[in-house]
Formats: sequence, C-alpha cells, structure tokens
Amino acid sequence: MSTPALIACIVLAFMAGVVYGRSRERLERLRRGVHKAAKAYGLMVRRRRRRPWDMALSGRVDAFTVHWTLNSRRNWASTLTVEGLPAGFGVEAKTGPLALGSPMVHTRHHDTGDPVFDAMRLPLRGTPARLSAFLDAPVRKALLSLGSRAAVRDGTLIILGTRPAKVEIGEALHLARHIRGGSEEDAHRLLHNFRADPIPAVRARCLELLLSHQPGLLADAAAAEAMVAREADLRLLGAAHLRNLDVLLDLAEDGDVDGRTRVAALDALERVGTPYEARMLAQWTHADAPAFAVERAHQVAATILDRADATTIIQFAGSGR
Repeated sequence: MSTPALIACIVLAFMAGVVYGRSRERLERLRRGVHKAAKAYGLMVRRRRRRPWDMALSGRVDAFTVHWTLNSRRNWASTLTVEGLPAGFGVEAKTGPLALGSPMVHTRHHDTGDPVFDAMRLPLRGTPARLSAFLDAPVRKALLSLGSRAAVRDGTLIILGTRPAKVEIGEALHLARHIRGGSEEDAHRLLHNFRADPIPAVRARCLELLLSHQPGLLADAAAAEAMVAREADLRLLGAAHLRNLDVLLDLAEDGDVDGRTRVAALDALERVGTPYEARMLAQWTHADAPAFAVERAHQVAATILDRADATTIIQFAGSGR
C-alpha cells in the first residue's frame, strides 16, 4: 500500500472512531435521561431486544396514562402521549406528521379573539363554547410554542419532540393538569376566562358565548360584571343581555365609543327600548356622532314608537272598550 493510501486509511479510521465515540456518548446521555425521567415520574422503562436504543416509558401519573417512545430510525425523535384529558374538544396540527389527511373532516376554524393564536388557523374539534372554554391563555401559549409538534385528540395530548424525556414529560403533564384542572362545565370555564384572560377580545368572545349558549345565573352574574367594565363592547353585551336601557342609551350617546359599538347599542335599543328612549333618540343631533349613527338613532326611535302604538291598540282592543 502506498504512503498516501495508508495516510488516507488512517484519517478515515480516526474520523470513524470520533463519530462512533460521539454517537456512543449521545446514546449514553439519552439512556441516562430516560432513566432519570422514569425515576422522577414513576414510569417503567422498556427496550426492544433487536434495537436496544429504541426505549419506551409508560405508566400512570396522577390521573393520566403516559407513554413515551424513542425511535432510533427517526433521527432519535420521541413521541409522547398523555391520556386522560376531558373529551369534547380537540386541536389538530396543521402540518407535519401529526396533520390529518385531506380533507380534514369534522374540524372547524374557531375565532378565540387572540389574534396570534387565531392566525395559526389550526383545525379544531368541538362546539364554539367548548373550544373557548378550554383554549384559555396558558393553553393557547403552550400550543403556540409547540406548533405542529402537538395535537389534542380524543382526550389525549400528543407531542413529538427531540428534547430530554424528563423535560418533555414534565411540560406535557403541566399542560395536561391545567387542561384537566378546574370545572369541566363550559359555563364555569367561560366565566373564568371572561374574568381572567389578558386579551379583551378573548374576554368578549367568552362572555358572548356564555350569554348565548349557557344562559342562567352564571350568565346573569357575568353580564352584571360586564356592565361596569372599561371595555365598551363588554358593557354592550352585558346591558343587552340584562336589557339595561340606561347603559344601552349611554353607550349610544357616548362620543368616546367607536361607531360600531354605538350602532350595536342602537340595535339593542330597537329590540327592547321604551317610548322614553325613543324620545331621547328622536332628539339626537350630536355633533360628535357620525351621520349614519344619527340617522340610525332616528330610525330606532320611530320603530320603538310604532311598536308602542301597536301595543296600545292591541291592549285597547283586548279590553273590550
């Protein structure tokens, strides 16, 4: 063998040794990480006889069944499932291995009011009330960070990852506990989100769904709170639900409120207003009001007065006089 060929063989052998050593070191780190996770969460470690580095963890943690597998043939990617989440809602990945085939049956796009989360346009499963009830701020934040690596399907959280097992399982359990924690009733969760979510549009969406889909004492209590909120759209929802004519009239006449909300307040007054509100609106000539709002106010006043006249005629006819 010539000297150049011998040198080439030595270099190749050295490089192969370095690669093997690094691979061996990485596998040892993975093995230690798996055993740390097993000890931390009380899980059982399993290995395949033919592929000993394809490890798996499984067991019960609190109310959840946890399965974690590591596949050496898929670039050492892991698949984690946490079973035991409430049923009735789901979040699908839009792209990647977890994405459903086309067409995505039984999924919808649901506007939560969070512009960043809604921009992802994730395929979702469940009623609007159920989705807004469970997609609170921490859940939306977690799903945004996981992106296409996560899905919630049939009461199971699925996460694809490449990080240490202990980290992946810990974060997944934290999210699962949050989703499962608290009431499973949509009304209670919607009320909590209306009170606690940091995004006003999400609060308004939760209140709207609570009032329209979950009527009752909780909805009435939320509407009463909404009438004293800073946000005009919340005051509008609360006043329309409780038929508080004073608040609706104040919203319609408030020059600091945007035109859309003022017109919506007029629409609500048209449905439930009395001749008193009609007389106030008939005199509407506010300089700070858009022309279309003034015109709409006069239309509402006429409708209310026509309805009042018709009711008077019916009552008079029914009296037999």
